[in-house]
Amino acid sequence: MDDHERSHLWGQSFESYYQCYFEEMVAEKLGARWLFLDNLTKLFVAATASGSAISGWALWGMPNFRFVWVLVAGSGALFSVIHAALGVQSKVKEWESSRKDFTSLRFDIETFRQKIAIDSNVSSRALAA
Repeated sequence: MDDHERSHLWGQSFESYYQCYFEEMVAEKLGARWLFLDNLTKLFVAATASGSAISGWALWGMPNFRFVWVLVAGSGALFSVIHAALGVQSKVKEWESSRKDFTSLRFDIETFRQKIAIDSNVSSRALAA
């Protein structure tokens, strides 16, 4: 492989590496946001579950805390509906799968670039393999 072809492959592989790494980070951040919503929903649902209803009744009997319990119970119900409607758990799995795919692809591109850097006699067909 001549120097021009090698230089072209090096530049193109960097562009691919950069895009892949960027998409990996995007998938990681979006997955973390969906996971946060998932955990927040679980927290509110657990706080307003039947076991916590007794504490809710106790708070309902105190005029100052009635409003607090209405907010907590209403938020739990709202988060639960949103959680189900958006399919939050499937979104978490999808973004985690995407992140893993981009990570694997990034490692492959790193290996490809190392082959180019190490062996000056490597042919373009050997690189594709």
